[in-house]
Amino acid sequence: MKINRIVLVAAMTAMAGSSARAQTFTHGYEGDALPDDPSTNPQWTNVLDSSTDGSGGTTTKSVSNGILTINTQAVTDYVDYRISGGPGSAWNATGAGTTLEMRLKTDFNAPGADWAGAFVLATQNRGWVLGIGASFISSFDGGGGGDLRVTTNDGFHIFRFVVADETNGPLSVYVDNATTPAHTWPGVPGSSNRVDFGDITAGNEGGQIQWDYLRWTNQAALIPVPVEPTWAVDQAGDWNKPLNWGGSVPNAVDAVANLYGTITSSRTVYSDSAITVGTLRFDNTAGSYQITGNGSLTIAVSSGVGSISVLSGAHKINLPLIFASNTNIAVANGATLTIGNPTTINAGKTVTSNGNVLIQAPLSIQAGGTLVIGSGAASLFGAPSLDTGASIDVKTNAISIDYSGQADPSETIRSQLASGFNGGAWNGAGINTSSSIANQTGVGWKDSPASKSITVKYTYYGDADLDGAVSSVDFNALVSGYGKTSGANWADGDFDYDGKVTTKDFNYLAGNFGATPIAGAELGSVVPEPASTSLLLGGLLLLAKRRLRTAR
Repeated sequence: MKINRIVLVAAMTAMAGSSARAQTFTHGYEGDALPDDPSTNPQWTNVLDSSTDGSGGTTTKSVSNGILTINTQAVTDYVDYRISGGPGSAWNATGAGTTLEMRLKTDFNAPGADWAGAFVLATQNRGWVLGIGASFISSFDGGGGGDLRVTTNDGFHIFRFVVADETNGPLSVYVDNATTPAHTWPGVPGSSNRVDFGDITAGNEGGQIQWDYLRWTNQAALIPVPVEPTWAVDQAGDWNKPLNWGGSVPNAVDAVANLYGTITSSRTVYSDSAITVGTLRFDNTAGSYQITGNGSLTIAVSSGVGSISVLSGAHKINLPLIFASNTNIAVANGATLTIGNPTTINAGKTVTSNGNVLIQAPLSIQAGGTLVIGSGAASLFGAPSLDTGASIDVKTNAISIDYSGQADPSETIRSQLASGFNGGAWNGAGINTSSSIANQTGVGWKDSPASKSITVKYTYYGDADLDGAVSSVDFNALVSGYGKTSGANWADGDFDYDGKVTTKDFNYLAGNFGATPIAGAELGSVVPEPASTSLLLGGLLLLAKRRLRTAR
């Protein structure tokens, strides 16, 4: 990519309660070619190329996948790339808020090496020399320049430098998504406008530095605090490419990723490597975002609770999804979140789902982990895999389980419900409900082999057909199953998950017969008026007594 061109990095759509913000860098170097290639980057000057020196040291430079890599081994001179000159070519800060941003990583791979790269910003008034490395030679401190120590071997980081006052300093640096400076330098008297980077110290050095890009503006056009990363292009693209985002690439614990209204039709955002965020937001009705690729997506925060939210539209996560922190999933009315790859809730973590969430791949919950169905109806693909102490809390909601293309998992579901029943307390590991009312409500289920689906639903004891009410239809189901001593299911009248249909189940049904239907239930029969309930029960009791003896 050529330098001295406008790079539109972001045009952020306003979030609720905040104003829209835009960022523009007017100059830059992208690591698509060697800076000393005059055909590609004519304004860069390779001040000193110490590819071989008298000490036998070596320097190699290469470009691959948009990354410039500089390796130095036992080098006593230095490699220095520099742009110098007047406005339009060099760093030429003209006021408060002038900003430069760079993305790089370091790797110190030579035993005993004292690798020290550096980055120089200078104007006619102030200069800042910033050390990058495991250590930094004090003679390059610039008097008041200071030392920026970059953690090694932990991936790329974004550094945003902001001039508070070009006339007399200082210069502050924000790292990745931080909203407060990591360091501030007072600077020293400057002598020239220039941007300078590379291995510019002397000494027996060995190591590697990789540069993705340098971008800057020569006017006070940028805000000093990084904005939340927001997808910035109306096209499919690689999650890991900086130009696809406004702000930095979101890939770290606590990182925020916003997939908002930039796209005008459905787009794929892909990653072939593992990515991590703490907050993921979707908001678009013009098209659907689908996150896919050969990588994975982890939700992780350093403290508090992670978040996936869908404010509008239908969107899909089609990467293996790992919940490494407690997480809330919130899907607005009319919106949908589909999860299309295996999903794991790590040990001891709780994921709370609200709204229309469709998990179309196996769900695994590790030991002590919990999925809470906070509202709405969740959809799963096959029976969930629940480790010791793991659970799904249905609360007052429902789960639809699709087992198309696989064996009927009804026995596994029945076993998980029996474990969650826990003697009627409904607090056991397995499928349970924290909203149970003693002797009145719990979790029922029914298998529909024709449609390859199982429904699991919070309802009354006695509601054999899961319509939210207890009526004569349910009593008829119980009568048909009455006397079974093994293998009975909820639909047969086994409301206490012991595999039998007995007087205990009948008592559950009788206690709830004619109760006010649970809100939202799709009634499958007419519920008797309260005045006639006792008469009907009396007749049913007489009918049932004829069968009690055989069931005992």
